[in-house]
Amino acid sequence: MGKAPVKKDDPSDEEIRATIGHTLYKIRSPTMTPQVFAEITTHSNILSAEEKLDVHVYMTTGEKLETLKFLSSSRQVNYVINRFTKMHDKHLICNGKQDAICIQSTVDMHLSGVGLFGGANKPSMHDVTLTVWKGNETVSTKTTK
Repeated sequence: MGKAPVKKDDPSDEEIRATIGHTLYKIRSPTMTPQVFAEITTHSNILSAEEKLDVHVYMTTGEKLETLKFLSSSRQVNYVINRFTKMHDKHLICNGKQDAICIQSTVDMHLSGVGLFGGANKPSMHDVTLTVWKGNETVSTKTTK
């Protein structure tokens, strides 16, 4: 068997780059402000000069060069709304019999999914109608099991 890698308290920029590899490009550097990007990268060699330039060009002109490898779209903020307070032996425990979840926001929101959980003690099927309203207007209705 080979030797385990030695952990260092203060790895070099090159070691950091080698460790994170292509995961580096999952960082949404182009969505940072130019000031924050400069503060983070100016005295670091984790990014190459070309990578720094690609991000700078995107930030200042909006042009996405072919060589830009970083994600440039803004991250969506996801919130999970759960009416259950805890789990017991992998079963959700509900506070009462609520039939609705109401959400109010001062900004536009995007509903990306709904999770439904069945019976607590055994597999079960339930008839469910999911209705999404915006104010008093029905936006969507889905009946499922």
